[in-house]
Amino acid sequence: NIYIRKIRMNYGLYMTNGFNDGIILNSAGITSFRAGSPSLGEDNNTVPSFTGRIGFLPSSGIEAGISFHTGTYNKYILEGQVIDEKRNELIIAADWELTRSFKFGTIGLSGEFAYAKIDIPQSLTGLYASKQQGFYVDLTYDFLRGFVKILPKSSFIFTLRYDEIHLDKDITGDLTRQFSAGLNFKPFEDSIFKINYTRGWSYDRVNNLTHKALITA
Repeated sequence: NIYIRKIRMNYGLYMTNGFNDGIILNSAGITSFRAGSPSLGEDNNTVPSFTGRIGFLPSSGIEAGISFHTGTYNKYILEGQVIDEKRNELIIAADWELTRSFKFGTIGLSGEFAYAKIDIPQSLTGLYASKQQGFYVDLTYDFLRGFVKILPKSSFIFTLRYDEIHLDKDITGDLTRQFSAGLNFKPFEDSIFKINYTRGWSYDRVNNLTHKALITA
């Protein structure tokens, strides 16, 4: 930890196996970081990727951070011979969390924003996304703690969430937006009953709109 006046900071920097060619060479035919997930064994190009985070804690109940991941994802060298250009990926993210307790309950606000940039071969430009972006904001209100007398550790939790993911920032479509609201009851610390309403809007690559609405419990 590092202290700058009253602000506490923490940080971490790591070298890891990077993403692989599956980012674009996958069965779905789309840009997908999940499909190019790093291997636990040998790195596909022997070049490490770098990842890190800086966290800021200005006071109790408040934390924010900035993180990144970057590296070469494709196999560009084989048996000592260069077979392709190096193609890099970069992910930058910001996250935040705020918790405040009041007489009538506890409010929590959290969220994350992420932006990704991927080097795409010239011949595949326009077919695969070179930029992706997404974020979510989550609001919770924990209230009526101990209201049920026979359950002194019980509480009710109201939740609101909005999230959005744009899988190709170079076009208007390939976008999903979703809003949800829910009410939870926790009779004990490790048990919870939920009811949740979700409303969603999805646009395909040519901007056709699909609606979604459901209730889960």
